[in-house]
Amino acid sequence: MNELRSGNIYEHYFEGKKKTIEKIIMTLIKSNKTIAVWGAGERGIAFLNVYDPRRERIHYVFDKNEKKYGTKLQTGHEIVDYHNVNADVVFVMNSIYEMDIKEALTHAGIQVDVINIDNIILGNLDEKRVLEKEQIDLKAVRNVNVAAVTILYNPNLAVYDNIITYANDVDILYIYDNSRTPNEKLIAKLKGLQHVCYIANQDNAGLSEPINTVAKKALSQGIDWLFTFDQDSKAGNCMMERMIAFAQSKMCDERVGIIAPNITQEEHIVFDCCYTYFDKVYQSGAMHNLIVLKEVGGYDEALFIDPVDYEYCVRMRLHGYSVIKINNAFLKHNIQDENVEYRFVDGKKMVINKYSSDRYYYICRNNLYLSDKYQSLDPVFARECEDSVTKIQKNVEVDIDVDKHKAAIDKAFKDYKEGTMGKVKW
Repeated sequence: MNELRSGNIYEHYFEGKKKTIEKIIMTLIKSNKTIAVWGAGERGIAFLNVYDPRRERIHYVFDKNEKKYGTKLQTGHEIVDYHNVNADVVFVMNSIYEMDIKEALTHAGIQVDVINIDNIILGNLDEKRVLEKEQIDLKAVRNVNVAAVTILYNPNLAVYDNIITYANDVDILYIYDNSRTPNEKLIAKLKGLQHVCYIANQDNAGLSEPINTVAKKALSQGIDWLFTFDQDSKAGNCMMERMIAFAQSKMCDERVGIIAPNITQEEHIVFDCCYTYFDKVYQSGAMHNLIVLKEVGGYDEALFIDPVDYEYCVRMRLHGYSVIKINNAFLKHNIQDENVEYRFVDGKKMVINKYSSDRYYYICRNNLYLSDKYQSLDPVFARECEDSVTKIQKNVEVDIDVDKHKAAIDKAFKDYKEGTMGKVKW
């Protein structure tokens, strides 16, 4: 394991825009702003090591894990309850948690400026763009042709209510059905919508193959951007309109490869800017630039499912393209997870009754594979893949059907070592 793969991986990452981040911190200090860092894990510690090694500039460290309150990090910074102190600015260490953090602050009635460090690094932003209000100009400078694909797998009739939230906002709606036995009542209702193209695969092809198949077909039909949706996702109010408006505006340049929404059950979270740069996003609800998708090579079909979307984002960024999240566009996801329970173990969020044995298998095998593949190409992503394997092994211990799921994880390790990819064969 090289130096970057050990303790310095995140320090190296945060040093990527050191001059800019230093300027931002000094500007805030000169304005007498109280600064907090959200995140007491590896990323938070690395950030503090780089930007406040003497404990002179960062006033507080916040974390959602209440057990950490009152304790000190190895940097000497104390972790405090964000409800009990006043901060003017909060630095977010990981873009994937930005929405959760904003929701927590909103629910607590706390008004504070949130600065996403990933946004600075991935967007190559300067101090002015971070600290000043962005001038939003969504005037259309181009027309874009937009389609969507919904991937079905043994859906119930209620899925129609999800699809109808975006069906009328696209030029073509592709329905790719992975079910061996289609839901005839649902299909009949969907075919009653305008511009529907139904594809019956009659077997589970996962995510990559359906997306690649439809993307190729859509591109040949003159489509510029393709939304992809899971069957349990619902577009929030004006989500489609706002994302399409961005794609048509001068704010969306030729290097934007994906435009994504925020995933939440709430739509009242306030952001200071129109969009944020992300390292990776879920594919459900995301708009894919089809020219870019073709150039990058589409989704990796060797992975089948998890985490094909994250891998595509990383590969796309390595090709020089960016991932954008529209901050006031909201997607409601996993809205049919009524029986799923959540439990925090050592500060980590575990899920119960959500993953099948197949999902445990793919999450484990594919993250092992991607950790190797991106070890030198993107060390941060490689580390996150390692962490995903560790987390899924812990998650199985609190889930139901433990023995069955553990057997799936064992097979994942075996197949990974033997180089067996694609759809699992039990």
